[in-house]
Amino acid sequence: MGEPAPRNHVTFEANLPDDSEEDDRGNVTVPAGRSIASVLVRALESQGLDCSAPEQHSHYGWSFEIRINGSRVWCVLQYAEPWLLMVRTHSSLTEPERTALRSIHDALKGEALFSEVLWLTEKEYDAPGDAADAKRGHPSPD
Repeated sequence: MGEPAPRNHVTFEANLPDDSEEDDRGNVTVPAGRSIASVLVRALESQGLDCSAPEQHSHYGWSFEIRINGSRVWCVLQYAEPWLLMVRTHSSLTEPERTALRSIHDALKGEALFSEVLWLTEKEYDAPGDAADAKRGHPSPD
């Protein structure tokens, strides 16, 4: 049997104001999460990682890349009650992907703005029920 599926989905709470923007009809034009993505990117950069600036991803979230030793690890943040950060990885993690997951974990745990950090595999996240259910979440990506 192969390596277990990576825990590349992390849910968390964030103590930051809603920064979404709406048009005059009440339609969301800029999704919430820009400030959260910016805090995460700054925390990752303070660990010595090279990150792209957060960019709006479609109509629902924010994406950024972490660049490690020539590899790019793509991340998407969206509000899914609680916040969800999805990290694109291979089924067998590469060393840059492991580094990215550990660094994201350290950033979330090291910032007082974030709490209730739980890591899940894609299958665990997509299972019926509450994604932040403690019996399904794990305290770290390892």
